[in-house]
Amino acid sequence: MKLELWSLSEGADDVQTAVSYSVTVQESYPHPFDQIYYTSCTDILNWFKCTRHRISYRTAYRHGEKTMYRRKSQCCPGFYESREMCVRPKQRMDEVGEGGKR
Repeated sequence: MKLELWSLSEGADDVQTAVSYSVTVQESYPHPFDQIYYTSCTDILNWFKCTRHRISYRTAYRHGEKTMYRRKSQCCPGFYESREMCVRPKQRMDEVGEGGKR
């Protein structure tokens, strides 16, 4: 996916573009498991111990992909990049001043 965001300043000579890319991430989540425990009870056949079950949670990890975005500047047609600014081919750098700065 590629989104184009146009610069809002007057006389803008570059286009800001948001470029998407994927990053592999590791995330944690609660993973349920069956926990067995024993309690006292009146069952003489099991030596007065009864088995019980409960759901507990452990921290588990999984890998996934996350979409990230970064800005990319591109000079408009008829301009070229010089010293991190977009300038016209016939315009010299000493004439640019602050107007051509990104």
